[in-house]
Amino acid sequence: MNHFSAKPLSVIHTEISLARPAPTVQPQITLDSPASTLFTDFTKTQAVSVLATTQIDDALQQMIVVGVRLLFVTDREFKLLGLVTSYDIAGEKPLLYMQSRDAHFNSEARASIQVQHIMQPISAWRTLDFHAIERAKVGDIVETFKSAGLRHLVILQQGVTDDGVDETAVRGLFSARQFERALRINFDTLQRPNTFAELERTLDHPTQSPLFESNPFHTLSKSGHKWG
Repeated sequence: MNHFSAKPLSVIHTEISLARPAPTVQPQITLDSPASTLFTDFTKTQAVSVLATTQIDDALQQMIVVGVRLLFVTDREFKLLGLVTSYDIAGEKPLLYMQSRDAHFNSEARASIQVQHIMQPISAWRTLDFHAIERAKVGDIVETFKSAGLRHLVILQQGVTDDGVDETAVRGLFSARQFERALRINFDTLQRPNTFAELERTLDHPTQSPLFESNPFHTLSKSGHKWG
């Protein structure tokens, strides 16, 4: 027997508006804040990936639409192969790839370049272990970025599958961009071409701040984990 009843509907006779969420107050982040406050955790935020056969400018457009600077690269079976960043695509890697093939670099040649041709393969990654960052401070990660000269730090975590098999997974990552925005500093050690400026504006890159100087935090050692 049905104990439920339909609720009466009404007709709108006045102007209406959409409800808005209450503004949230972001906590002030300092060098002493837990590094976890700026950690992109893939158990909470979906990682974004791209097929290895994707043309590089299509991959760059995907980054702009999604609002990220890094895509993980997979094959058609979703096996993880590497990663590609906006810096890889907008930098000199496409040119170097064509030079390695003794090919003339032009718009037609660029259109033939796929993500797999310029990606950072897993074998080339330098990573941090998740347990090494659980008690780390923001300042520790800043020093690690500056020491490594990277714009992203990949965090791996060891675990066991439901079948009892040992597994290493990408737990998340740190982005230099997030740290620069939160701290209003700049520790970009990469030399980027002038043509990259337009991309940075498209991706909402901030005004450059003075280079952050020395601080009492230490550089976290990068693990020797290899994939593949």
